[in-house]
Amino acid sequence: MNEQTQGADAATPTPQKKQGQRSYYNLRNSHPQATSTDYLLTWAEHYIRHGFYLVPLLPKEKRCIMDEWSKRCTNDIHIIKEWLDAGYPRDVLGTERLSVGGWGIVTGTVSGIIVIDIDGSRGEKSLADLALQVGDMPKTPTQRTPGKVKIIDETGEKLHVGKGYHFFFRSWGPQKSIRDFMPSIDVKSDGGYVVAAPSYHPDWPDGPPYEWVEGRDLEDITIVDCPQSLRELIVGVPIKKKQRKSVVSPGEKIPDHTRDDTLTSLAGSMRWRGMTEIEIYTALARVNQDRCDSPLEDTQVRKIARSIASYPGKDSGEATSAAEPQLGINGLAWEFDHQKNVEPVKFAGGLFPKRKLSVVSAVSGIGKSWFMQRLVTDLSNGGTIFGGLVESAPMKVLFFAGEGGCDQMILRGQDMAWTPKKENFLIVDAIPAELQGFSLMLDDIQGQTNIKSIIEKNTPEVVVFDSFFSFHGGDDTYVYIKPLLKWLLVLANDKNFAVVVVHHNRKTKKHEQRLAATQDDIIGTNVYARLAAVSLTLEAIDPDTGDLLGSSPDGEHAIKVSCTKSWYRKPSTFIFRLLDGRMEINLHPDFKNKNDEILESILATYGDGTRFCAGDVNIMFPNRNRSNISRDLSRLVKDGHLKSEGKARWTTYQVTDFESDKVFTY
Repeated sequence: MNEQTQGADAATPTPQKKQGQRSYYNLRNSHPQATSTDYLLTWAEHYIRHGFYLVPLLPKEKRCIMDEWSKRCTNDIHIIKEWLDAGYPRDVLGTERLSVGGWGIVTGTVSGIIVIDIDGSRGEKSLADLALQVGDMPKTPTQRTPGKVKIIDETGEKLHVGKGYHFFFRSWGPQKSIRDFMPSIDVKSDGGYVVAAPSYHPDWPDGPPYEWVEGRDLEDITIVDCPQSLRELIVGVPIKKKQRKSVVSPGEKIPDHTRDDTLTSLAGSMRWRGMTEIEIYTALARVNQDRCDSPLEDTQVRKIARSIASYPGKDSGEATSAAEPQLGINGLAWEFDHQKNVEPVKFAGGLFPKRKLSVVSAVSGIGKSWFMQRLVTDLSNGGTIFGGLVESAPMKVLFFAGEGGCDQMILRGQDMAWTPKKENFLIVDAIPAELQGFSLMLDDIQGQTNIKSIIEKNTPEVVVFDSFFSFHGGDDTYVYIKPLLKWLLVLANDKNFAVVVVHHNRKTKKHEQRLAATQDDIIGTNVYARLAAVSLTLEAIDPDTGDLLGSSPDGEHAIKVSCTKSWYRKPSTFIFRLLDGRMEINLHPDFKNKNDEILESILATYGDGTRFCAGDVNIMFPNRNRSNISRDLSRLVKDGHLKSEGKARWTTYQVTDFESDKVFTY
């Protein structure tokens, strides 16, 4: 360690807290988990007092949560409190929020600072070389970074490659950030940010966190101007569109700060020469393991290969001129011909169209896997499907079983005496496949190859993924899920099968439990609703009245199957119940008329003209929701059976024409 960083580490007494200031100094060295909102708020207030703009970071990550963070950074403590209390809104409606795990300080003119970022032991050597040119770093607020980790392949041991430092200086005006100003030294200014205490480094998720050097905290000393000689050196560096070297010499080690760009550049070169995705991945995986100082995770290498392979290659005949239309493009504009013979869409089980995507969704534990197993068992045997839903010839079914697995399906079949036709029903269990080293992941090149091979060998007419999240390793985001579903759709069109994905709905809140589910209740992203030709939703209901029972029904209940979306004629709603050793199916449910039942009780109790309120009716029907009772009473008023006085909770009701001998019909 050189003299400059030795001075940065020198211990000095911690100054006392200023009057009216929050207990920042008491928290500074305690290092509680970064998920503590009070702790993060204290740091945010600390930074805002010094005029810094902040961006929220993911927990134990260096990545910012926000898109376009340079435009949306803030020094408004009220906005920051909202991020901490409710999470950062991931979408416009705020239906999905992410927890804030740390802070990034925006550099440049917006915060009035420039930061010299020293990265590890290599950066310290460069700092010593820099001192020979411009002199030692002046005493200015300095932050210590945890440093990066190199994994030793043989033992899995983490090797610390050296801590780093952030030297804070006052900004002299507009200045773009510079990557590799010197080896392992960056200049963070306009268009950049630095991770700040108390955030954690992803290589050290359990600590130590980023922290301020004692005696060099923002409260200890003021930020000084950048030395003139250093400033002239920074200003004199030509700002290129890309500062760092992306491709290294043959056989040269690839440092961490150029790792992603180098692998992407190599992949681009291979794609330009016509190599396929699998060929690119195979080569990148070897380079990643043999030459990267800290190899990327395999999933990241696969993402690079997949992304680059989506571009046309020079020698593959795919590249086309941007200025000229592709040959034959005008032939895609067809005249509408109503007499043209178009093959009608064929359905599996009367529900799932071939060559299309169908989604079956419900909250966890409702019974969607029971429903799917009964349906595909009937399809494999042919004849009457699902208690009379449709008549069908036997169909070949390929069932990719996720967390439930093959054993669970066998137990269900034994319990319900469901016996599929063996030659038409094949189960592929994801868990044993994974244990034996076989990938069935849709976001994995090898997994896609394996799935396609199984489908080509068995030629199914229906392919089911239950549940879908068991077959990918990413988040349910639009950008991540859309390519996976698109890949399945292309395969379904090519091989002529119906693809069905079973997915989860979000658990409803208490005030939503009487509202019917929609496509928007599917967990994650609306890409399922957009790409699906048919979307079926399963909900728990009262078997007598049809009332919705919410996400966690107690006692006896039935399952309602309704179509929330269809590009074709929607099938009718039907219900089923799981009883001892059998499934009771009702394709034409006829529920009791709730208004009739309520009016009967009202006439029997208040037919003499006695006034009553919604609470009185609720006592007669304790299992019904109060808001639904009020809605039913309003409907009876509208139909002329009751009259009302007052508003809202003070509304009272009275039977119409109670003094006459009128006979009520309803």
